[in-house]
Amino acid sequence: MMSAWALVMLIPATLKAQDTQKEAIDTTSVRRHHLQEVEVQRKLNRAMLLKQPFAVDAIDAGEYAAQNVNFNRLLDQAPGLRVRESGGFGSETAVSIHGISGRGIKFFLDGIPMDYMGGAFFINNFPVNVIDRVDIYKGVVPIALGGDALGGAINIVSRTEVEPYLNLSYALGSFGTHRASVSGRAQTKNGFVLQGNFFYNQSKNNYEVWGPGVEIPDEFGRPIEGFRAKRFNDDYTSYLGKVELGWTQRNWADKLLFGVNVSGLERGIQHGRTMAYVYGRARYEERGIMPTLQYSKANMWHGKLDVDVFGMYSNVDATTTDTSSNRFNWAGEALPSAVQGELSSIYSRKSIYHFYDRIHLWRAYSTLRLNEQSRLRLAWNGQWLGRRGKDDLNEAEWTIPLREPQQLNKNYIGLSYERDHGSFTHIVSAKGFYYDAESFAYSYQGNAQKQLIPLRENGLDWGMGYAGKYTVNESWMLKASAERSIRIPEGTELFGDGTTLLNAPGLKPEKSYNANLSSHWDWPLGATQKLQLVTALFFRDTRDLIWLGEADHLGTARYENLSRIQAKGFEINANYNWGSLLQLAVNYTLQDVRNRQRENSLAPYNARMKNMPVHLANAYLRLKSTGGWLPAERASFYLSTHYVHEYALFWPALGSPDQKNMIPTQFVQDMGISYRVSNPLTVALDCQNILDRQVYDNFMLQKPGRFLSVKLQYHINPK
Repeated sequence: MMSAWALVMLIPATLKAQDTQKEAIDTTSVRRHHLQEVEVQRKLNRAMLLKQPFAVDAIDAGEYAAQNVNFNRLLDQAPGLRVRESGGFGSETAVSIHGISGRGIKFFLDGIPMDYMGGAFFINNFPVNVIDRVDIYKGVVPIALGGDALGGAINIVSRTEVEPYLNLSYALGSFGTHRASVSGRAQTKNGFVLQGNFFYNQSKNNYEVWGPGVEIPDEFGRPIEGFRAKRFNDDYTSYLGKVELGWTQRNWADKLLFGVNVSGLERGIQHGRTMAYVYGRARYEERGIMPTLQYSKANMWHGKLDVDVFGMYSNVDATTTDTSSNRFNWAGEALPSAVQGELSSIYSRKSIYHFYDRIHLWRAYSTLRLNEQSRLRLAWNGQWLGRRGKDDLNEAEWTIPLREPQQLNKNYIGLSYERDHGSFTHIVSAKGFYYDAESFAYSYQGNAQKQLIPLRENGLDWGMGYAGKYTVNESWMLKASAERSIRIPEGTELFGDGTTLLNAPGLKPEKSYNANLSSHWDWPLGATQKLQLVTALFFRDTRDLIWLGEADHLGTARYENLSRIQAKGFEINANYNWGSLLQLAVNYTLQDVRNRQRENSLAPYNARMKNMPVHLANAYLRLKSTGGWLPAERASFYLSTHYVHEYALFWPALGSPDQKNMIPTQFVQDMGISYRVSNPLTVALDCQNILDRQVYDNFMLQKPGRFLSVKLQYHINPK
């Protein structure tokens, strides 16, 4: 039997042969027509999503498919959202929505939690051209995204073409960066489908850094003025292959797919949680394999019931190697050291630490249509993580609590009722959370006898939520949502990451009261122009916030609970479209995050949160060719700008004003142009941080300067 991939390659040849017949088919116009259909469907899906009662934004990734745009950069344009990176390409990334940051923001891939998929699955690795849309929920999250998202959720929606296609892309950029991807789909007449994607990322990340933390002394022990260094142990490589096969559009299943994901990454560890602690030989590598099973069927039980089931088993093996006999400075010079190993500073010993994660994840989701106006939805999500570790050298104290078997069991169940009254739409939900965690604590206090202490935490809690929408008229819509939600600590927060994140046994779940209120205007301005304006207020009151703080080991950190944190603010987002020629978007967010714990607190009552920006703004402009000397839709140009006002690295209420460490104002511009040379081939040029600004993030960790890249994309769609 002919393979499905062979079928993909034969279809264009068949179409070419048909051109010789009397009634020839213009394949160029057919392809253009198909692309227009996909574009229209994408816009319809986005418009339907924005009409949900939830506080939700959507990014149409199709607009950026040809560009070499980093996925983090894409998210950073959304109002109320801030992407924070610890360095260059492949570095640790944290996302905050309305002041709630870190792992309180959950990531999903087609509705499946990404928490346990391994490092190669994280958002900054995904090429934009394999994504259809990005959904951003702020505050209340629908139960369909089964999980304990606290401050919001980001769902990456993969390409949804049902026709055969093959997409190839390759990008070359500054700092030794290479990105390649292959994705495709083929289907036979009996519904058998083969689809998959593969991507590969590599970067040296050898960009220049300077300023605080990047210092070397002269012969008199004073910092050398004007010193600049190139990062030298920050290279990064990752790959991910995903293949699915099965059946679609059959009487007994809309979708039955068996899949397997294979992933891996390797990177240098350049520094600790701040840039003051430089590492020259420490390395981290990870390998994973993940078989999956997915089944879905709509319109069961007299057309009233939809069912979607997903299961996976993940096997992730990781190794941290820290065997250097030297310290290093930012000049890359090895320095004599009496302490062996680089990680954990004064507690360092050489180590080759391995950890092995075995993960089970299962998800079931169903919708029951009670009548034309009412729906009942039920979701269940279970996750089990078992970790065991070993240290080949058995010398480093920091690995002692990580060598013991640890586990985390999480279960979530959600039930919602939706009622559509025409102008009014209401969604009421209830959520239940259960967890059981086993980990180990190890005392480092003074010269006292050190002891390994087993800890077990478990609990059951409930949350409630409401989301409502009122359509005033065709141009005006109001939304309101509120919830009490729970977030259970994740494996990385409890068990560490095997490098600069130490374990934090005994972390408590977060509890939060969230509320959103927004107004949406949509005004047509003539036949081809349209203006959209969204204004929103938000409020978050979080108990036991899980926050990444400084640990007792220099250069490392561990998660901790902050008793009570309150966030409030507003955002405004304006979008203007002039047909397909011009798209202009501007947004601004004010987020005021403060400590609201009066007693036994790390900071004064009502002190503004440390390491948290207050003012955020973005602007985006895109121009497309519409005909004339440049054919319609063939050329595209974009310009974007990102602004973050200066904010304090530590609690701003503490210390004298002249001694405060401030993260300076960030004002960065990006631009790019793409041109479709022919129907299959597109070429794009991009420049990020055009003015080569010095850009900081997190604990004043410096990000890359000017980044130039070129991308080639070849897309075959034989319809």
